[in-house]
Amino acid sequence: MIKYSKYVVLLISLFLLSCAEDEPEWSAADVCPETGMNAYGIPNRGTFVDERDGREYKYTTIGKQVWMAENLKYELPNPYSTCYGKEFCVPRGFGLNDTVQVCKTDTTRLAKIAERLHSTCETNECIADEFCEKYGRFYTLIKDAKDRGFLDRDIVDSVCPKGWHVPTKVEWEILAESVDGVVNRLLKEEAILAMDSIAIEYQKKDGGPIDACGFSALYTGYYDYSGGLSDVFRATYFTTSTMLNTGAAYSVIFGESISIQSIGTKISIRCIKD
Repeated sequence: MIKYSKYVVLLISLFLLSCAEDEPEWSAADVCPETGMNAYGIPNRGTFVDERDGREYKYTTIGKQVWMAENLKYELPNPYSTCYGKEFCVPRGFGLNDTVQVCKTDTTRLAKIAERLHSTCETNECIADEFCEKYGRFYTLIKDAKDRGFLDRDIVDSVCPKGWHVPTKVEWEILAESVDGVVNRLLKEEAILAMDSIAIEYQKKDGGPIDACGFSALYTGYYDYSGGLSDVFRATYFTTSTMLNTGAAYSVIFGESISIQSIGTKISIRCIKD
């Protein structure tokens, strides 16, 4: 009986090994090639202009989806969108609890932010401009900009450029599946290098290469309703257009991995092509 069991275990092991060998290795050239044309008849990677404010955005094709390769920067009426250093200035990770006015007058307050940005700015106003341009704005799509409630469908339907929309939870799940759930394939290398040394080593253990699909996500953190910037240089948060029954929208989090949950804060938006 013991001898028979050994044969069964051996056969199962050989079967699993055979399956693993047959499974094709993930390839950026197959999933998200830099060159060639996509199903929309446009180059796999390129740029487009938001007609509303004249901003130019990069885009990338991953699988059958076409994604913006930058965070949205379109300014919605306050309080639906916020720009760090413009409307608020409280980076929690650096022990600051100041108003925007204080941050603008004391040019030493954001020194650590500037350092992580590899900035040459000498004033906080300059740092704020740089942060907003690189990381985009933080948005809430909940009615009346509250932390809980129903999505404001007028805002959801109009926040992205023409021909683009706020992704659903399912569309984010398809993206994650396209890269086999490996967050590094969607992260810009700069995002990892801005982390602390221990986190950098941990993140580099994940599968690469970094930003293989040109999605170029950066660790922006999020704006919480108590008035601060949290998780900057540690994680990034993207909104979806899918509601939970608890009065909040699903959020997608890029940290050490890709996860989907609910965050009642102002976070980034990446639009996807219609």
